[in-house]
Amino acid sequence: MKITAICALALVGDASAFSGTITKNVAVPGLEKGMDFCKLGTSDLEVSKVCMGTMTFGEQNTLEEGVEQLNLAFDNYGINFIDTAELYPVPAKPETQGMTDKTVASFLKSHGREDVVLATKVC
Repeated sequence: MKITAICALALVGDASAFSGTITKNVAVPGLEKGMDFCKLGTSDLEVSKVCMGTMTFGEQNTLEEGVEQLNLAFDNYGINFIDTAELYPVPAKPETQGMTDKTVASFLKSHGREDVVLATKVC
């Protein structure tokens, strides 16, 4: 399957989650004007202004499709901010529990952990 666009992008949180100040802009193949980065809250973490959601990985997407989408987001669009949760994928089912984690783990095997900001929550 060839992915030509990312459809699982989400802005996470409200405007207060970001410092409001763009700290850098990175040229990336998929965006004419590059990806903006800003500080996350009061931390020193620099995150892309777009966060990649993963709640469908393992339910609506296979592991391979999820990894392909994460690779596309990271490599072509400069997205370094990934959102996940212990409940994912949704809807929660015993037979798919943990599949999102496996997808993200597989993606991280080929990317530097220090290059990715992984956001999570307990639902």
